[in-house]
Amino acid sequence: MPDFSLKFPIGEVRTYADRYSYEDDSAVLAIGRDARERGFYLYDELVEVCRWKTPRSGPLVKSNGAEKVEAATRVALNPESSERERMEALRSLRGVEWPTASGPAAPCLPGALAHPR
Repeated sequence: MPDFSLKFPIGEVRTYADRYSYEDDSAVLAIGRDARERGFYLYDELVEVCRWKTPRSGPLVKSNGAEKVEAATRVALNPESSERERMEALRSLRGVEWPTASGPAAPCLPGALAHPR
């Protein structure tokens, strides 16, 4: 196993940590509950959840049409879909690659692809 060593003094950890904001996840979890009950994400919901997960993906995610978002997320949220099918469906959307794909699944399918930030 490789050795891990900080590249900066341990006393600077708080300084670096303070550079990041940690949002309240309740709105995203509510979106996920609604999408789970409906069986798919609405376009605006997917944009918001992807922004929460990976903000840089926003412009590409926004370039997907509402019909494509619904079709892909129907597969991704279907309890009968395999993890491979879920990931392939989500990754078929522009701006949704491996780091972002767990975002829409996390609030809807706890334990399945759920790797929130």
